[in-house]
Amino acid sequence: MAAKPPWPDDGYFFEAPPVNPYSERREGLLARFSPDGISGDGKLVVGHTDEPPQWRGIPLAWTTADGVEELPFYNGYTYATQASCDGSAFLLQTSDNQAFRLEAGQELVSVLPFLSSQGIHLHTNPDLSVIVNGGFHANPNGDPSDMPDAIPPLRWTATSGYARMDELIDYNAYGVSPNGNLLVAGADALYRYDVTTHVKTPVGMSPVDRGYGWRSFASSADGNAWAQAADLHYDSFLVWRAGAEPLSVTCPNPCRIRDISGTGQVVLLDVQFVADVSDASSWIWTEKTGLVDLTTLFEQNGFSVSGRKLIAAALSDDGRAFTGNIYAPPPALWSEYQPFFYAVLPKSAYE
Repeated sequence: MAAKPPWPDDGYFFEAPPVNPYSERREGLLARFSPDGISGDGKLVVGHTDEPPQWRGIPLAWTTADGVEELPFYNGYTYATQASCDGSAFLLQTSDNQAFRLEAGQELVSVLPFLSSQGIHLHTNPDLSVIVNGGFHANPNGDPSDMPDAIPPLRWTATSGYARMDELIDYNAYGVSPNGNLLVAGADALYRYDVTTHVKTPVGMSPVDRGYGWRSFASSADGNAWAQAADLHYDSFLVWRAGAEPLSVTCPNPCRIRDISGTGQVVLLDVQFVADVSDASSWIWTEKTGLVDLTTLFEQNGFSVSGRKLIAAALSDDGRAFTGNIYAPPPALWSEYQPFFYAVLPKSAYE
């Protein structure tokens, strides 16, 4: 891909144009683009699209310089779910429970052969040289007889390949530090886990879902900060930073954690989550601003979305760049594809 241009200090906003009968293939792919992740530097977006008439899933990458670009796909529906910090490597997951790592100009490399479907989140360090599956435990609020036995975290590294972490059979993994060490959780506590010495150091409260829930925990790229739901009602969350007391934040309505910035200074959330995503709103939290509606924040900085809502999927490590889709609130006419957006807050937004 071409060199990535610097962000303008006054921000940036892009919305994918709708498809029409004269649209070229690339325009059609972009019109149906669902972003799943953003590189740590915020310059590259990854995701997938449905391609007619087969409606197969095609993994995509997008930049302001090159537009949309197709990535290699495996048999079945394929998603590009994460990118390395500089956008040079990609994590692909498939509907038939496989995961692959891809570098530009190289072949797909199988990293985890099972339990890695798009619905099961994988954790990586910033350069994607370490990829970890969180593990699996029965739903604590459901019937354990309906669930498989506990499965330990699965770990892949660029130097040693894939392995089961049987020493963590009773733990879930929730994050990977730049050096490959992990955040893991037992039933009662969160630990920093040294993969070389196998030492677990308690650092906080165990996530409320024990690996089964959805969007209740996110860790920063440096591994020294994280946000987690405070309880299963999702009406508040905790922000932890190494060496500091946790901060408790009360949500105006039930909230789910989407993402966290590289050093834990900005948390991205879905607020008032319901089955219909158009009734939710993306919000961000910082210690200075508190909770702020993301759509409102962009409009206050000069970017109008004409009464619609920004539902963000991810944010950059510095908390300025966001990507997601734009939803028209009810009772607007239903649309099969909500426009993809990529937006950068002005440099002054957090000052």
